[in-house]
Amino acid sequence: MKKTIIFRISILSIFLSLVLIFDFISKFLKISFFTIELTTVFIFIFFVYISFIDGFILIFLRFLLKVFITGSSDILTNLIGNTILLIANITLVLTYILFMKVLKKNSMNFLVKSIVSFVVSTLITAIVMSLLNTFVFNSLYFYSFKLLEKPFLTLLLENYQTKFKGYFLGIDNYFLGSISLYLGFNLLNGFIIFIFSLPIIIWEYKTKFIQNFIEVHKKTKY
Repeated sequence: MKKTIIFRISILSIFLSLVLIFDFISKFLKISFFTIELTTVFIFIFFVYISFIDGFILIFLRFLLKVFITGSSDILTNLIGNTILLIANITLVLTYILFMKVLKKNSMNFLVKSIVSFVVSTLITAIVMSLLNTFVFNSLYFYSFKLLEKPFLTLLLENYQTKFKGYFLGIDNYFLGSISLYLGFNLLNGFIIFIFSLPIIIWEYKTKFIQNFIEVHKKTKY
């Protein structure tokens, strides 16, 4: 039991280190006020191939570190941004795993199932996050930057034409502008994550390296 715990902690530590390294790299991959989150690749791999339960530990450790240690000095802005990232990652991973289970008995090739599941989960995540940002997080974000007196959507709508229209592609309708902006970014972000994750999915499918490594550890008597 003690050796098993040490093994789990070791794997978690390795992946947490990778997450923090790529979090630093991601800071240089910004599009306007959006960040391409390469850390999601390692979160995804850990959840799917190593441990579903420990995946939640990893994702919440990243959340806490990014909010209180590695983020900017503004705790509220950090909290909002990383809550968005947390929800997006959990949505992506859970929908991927769900669709892989749905397609389990399908005759499609495993790689085709993986690609279909990733595409569908990316679409669902993009839609969910676009709606959440539009109806909840935009007003909170602007409040954290002191651009709104209160974090209310109604106040954002009242000031949209004069203060915020430029943030949303110059589109006159707030809802259309916000959903278009976030849908486009989340699809782009999902595509980039997919491009980085696909070689690992293919490699694991062909070699079963991670699966065999975990199995060897389970069978080893200490």
